[in-house]
Amino acid sequence: MTAMAALFFAVGAGSYENDPRKRIPNAEDVAACRFLSEFKPATADLGTSPVANVVVAGASFDFDGDGQVERLDVRDQGTAHFEEAVVIRDGEGAEDLADPGLEDIDEDVRWAHGVRWLIHAGKAYIVRFAGNGLGYPIYLGLPHIDDYEQPICRFQPAVEKRLAAEDPAGEAVCNALAGRKVELIVPESGEGVEKSPLWRIDFMNDGRTRKARLTVLDSSAGAGCSQRVFQSADNQADLPARLLREAQGGLGHPNCADDDPRWFRFEGKTYLESRSQSPDAPHQEAEEKHTVHLIEGGTARLICGARYSYGSPKLIGIWNGGGWRVP
Repeated sequence: MTAMAALFFAVGAGSYENDPRKRIPNAEDVAACRFLSEFKPATADLGTSPVANVVVAGASFDFDGDGQVERLDVRDQGTAHFEEAVVIRDGEGAEDLADPGLEDIDEDVRWAHGVRWLIHAGKAYIVRFAGNGLGYPIYLGLPHIDDYEQPICRFQPAVEKRLAAEDPAGEAVCNALAGRKVELIVPESGEGVEKSPLWRIDFMNDGRTRKARLTVLDSSAGAGCSQRVFQSADNQADLPARLLREAQGGLGHPNCADDDPRWFRFEGKTYLESRSQSPDAPHQEAEEKHTVHLIEGGTARLICGARYSYGSPKLIGIWNGGGWRVP
């Protein structure tokens, strides 16, 4: 196959300007977008995105149309764990592929963490995800043999959340919180040099008031992050301090998407609510956080936890050579 024929095989027909990335996707490429947005597995798993059933992290495929099969792969890059699509040719090392690289491409696409391959109608497409999981597909592009990626389409993930009780005894608490029928506990004025808010509450639910402060923990790992947590204002080694850490995931694993945790009262007991900044409308898996814990009887027990389900993503934009048009 000639170089020109190989290029046509990879690109297909379509109008374009001098910059090949400004090609308008043809009907075959748009069909790949519609396939991804309309696919529904025969047996749905509410905790798994339908997209996860059709994309792959690796495949053997004639990527450049030269009659030789290459290995398509996905590699993890650095401590921030950005994924990158690569092609491995026989006897050669991994060949990094170009990203979309256009100023007109949305910022979240250029900074997407996750990457997978979609093999559809004889072509190998790249699907990009907002997070490192597969629940938030946001973009599909077509990589080319001459080192550029043609934008094809944009998606809006379809994600639903419900706050579920861990057992029947906790249903009243979860329903009351969802219905805003709980009593939120506000802090006292800040004290000391830091002027950080101070709570005087019975967070052990043993009839004794204890002090807790809201603290920001910073981490330089990966892209860097901060976590907002409650810490005991007293002895950090005693049981109440340890249970408070346990109720917040043990700490030490900062989540950039965390919102301030808060205390509330319901039917005479004190509960700790931890959540992301957008638990009801997350933009990636790192924002899927909404829990309620009860510290009582020497244990920290999970009462409510968010459950997320995924539908087929909505097709919201098709590349027109310089931006997105409505499908």
